[in-house]
Amino acid sequence: MGTDAPPEPAPYHREPGARWFSWGIWASLLAADLALVARLGPTVPLVDDYALVPAMVGAQPISLEWLWSEHNDHRLPLPRLVLLGLFRATSNDFHSGMYLNVITLGLGAAGMMAAASRVRGGASYSDAVFPLLLMHWGHQNNLLWNWQVGFSIPVTTACLLTALIASRGHRPGAGTLGMIGVGLVILPMCGGAELPMAPAVAAWLVGLAIARGASGGIRHAWPPLAAAAPGSALTALYFVNFQATETAASPARLEELARTAVQFLAIGLGPVAARAWLAFGLAVIGLVLATLVPLLAAMRRPGDRTRASGMLAVLAGFGLLAAGASWGRAGTSELAGLELRYVTLLSPLPGACLLVWTLFARPGPSRFVSMGLLSAVLVLSWPNMELGFEEAKRRKAQSDAVVADIDAGLPQSLVIRRNTPWLHFSHKLMGAVLPLLREAKIPPFDRLRPDPPTEPLRLDPEPDGMELARSLGPGTVEVIGPDPWLVFELPRPVFVVGLVLRYDHDNGTREPARFKLSWRREGQEGFPPSQEFRYWTMPSGTDQEIVIWIDEPMNALRLQPDNKPCSFRVRELTLLVPSGPGASAVRASGPAG
Repeated sequence: MGTDAPPEPAPYHREPGARWFSWGIWASLLAADLALVARLGPTVPLVDDYALVPAMVGAQPISLEWLWSEHNDHRLPLPRLVLLGLFRATSNDFHSGMYLNVITLGLGAAGMMAAASRVRGGASYSDAVFPLLLMHWGHQNNLLWNWQVGFSIPVTTACLLTALIASRGHRPGAGTLGMIGVGLVILPMCGGAELPMAPAVAAWLVGLAIARGASGGIRHAWPPLAAAAPGSALTALYFVNFQATETAASPARLEELARTAVQFLAIGLGPVAARAWLAFGLAVIGLVLATLVPLLAAMRRPGDRTRASGMLAVLAGFGLLAAGASWGRAGTSELAGLELRYVTLLSPLPGACLLVWTLFARPGPSRFVSMGLLSAVLVLSWPNMELGFEEAKRRKAQSDAVVADIDAGLPQSLVIRRNTPWLHFSHKLMGAVLPLLREAKIPPFDRLRPDPPTEPLRLDPEPDGMELARSLGPGTVEVIGPDPWLVFELPRPVFVVGLVLRYDHDNGTREPARFKLSWRREGQEGFPPSQEFRYWTMPSGTDQEIVIWIDEPMNALRLQPDNKPCSFRVRELTLLVPSGPGASAVRASGPAG
């Protein structure tokens, strides 16, 4: 018998129709997810997708330095390469990454189903738990977003690692160790989404090497070490010269950390769990704690110890992920752990618990937990599908609005303004990448109307009025209360295509500024809410710059530097106004709707 052969399975009680039931659900959800992409997948890129545009069109060389560079606290060389390859192979079809998200999550569910069937000795109705967790429409925030290949690949890798350890981890041979080693290399190449799984599983491999070395000599110890080494080295390299983005102050209270962790655990059951996150989060914690009972008992049995410790490493990896997400997000808001893109990250955790019960528990408790978990995910399945479908329809409507604006002949600046922050929160980035898409003739941006030529109109950086702020010198103010205002009167009414603001900002915490810009037209007494731009994550620091596209006439500007005390200096405030013949006439493009 080869070293990868499973041990004698526990007595298996055949469940008639179980294979058809579980794989039928898998196939139905796969077809439903593919249909969701085909019908409701956005036809334009979304937010982080635009970071790939320069490389797509050849304006950014594809170098090792660029591939390994950070993007929003993640290093993503593998997702970048995969997406660029997909775009090239499909003539820049922005649905291609979405289809890959569907296929990879389906593969992860299939791997866990196959593992459960292998260790049990046959199929069970409870095998449907895996696709019901990983493939419902509640994952739409990730399914319908190309960039989330950076989630789907590592989540699928974590699922397959779990499946390998469960089905072949009792006495892993060279083939199994090689596949596990490949998984450990993939994880640090896909950002932080499932990165904690890498050191957890690597630690299990090191323990396995020590045990084999003690009983059989170094010749038996090196294969697990060889499997662990490349992924461990990449994981360590991940943090060399790593520069974390300051998005919020460090959590001040343990309560914030605990709340966010519970939310993060809850949302893995789908968006419906956000409605009662405390109950669902505690239920997941209860499931994990209960799972430790048969798992720790198995670790005391020599025949089960290797595989049981591997499954403990898997659970530890998911636990570290929840803790890391809590540390990084706690304090940003009271619902920081319930963002819809987090649904996918911990969705395999209940499935991993199910595998533990299948492997190590007595038949009675194992069946009770398996059927209970199946019942729970079946109950959650329909509301998760409904919520996901409604969100997907909204996303498609927003995408269609962008295309409609382009086809209506609106200028680039107005398309950006009308569709912020859905396209992207940074007007500056959008102003740089949309012309690249237009020049590369990539639909629908090949039809995008460019802005007319502009010329700069520089304003005096000293405000004409202020509220809840006091002057510290030319262009510099100290904000002394919440929601301050700096008012700049224009020398004459003028049509403004855009605005460039160079500034210094310091609120003592390195947190981003909650910035707001309003403008007033001639004849208006105040600054209407409809004439406003908000940037709640404006970078803090020295000599920063933002660009804001407006495409409206105005005679005054009002800035909110931050919503809390800070020091703020306007280095340069420049309006971009139309130039050339007829530039003095106000363009009749109308206000944004």
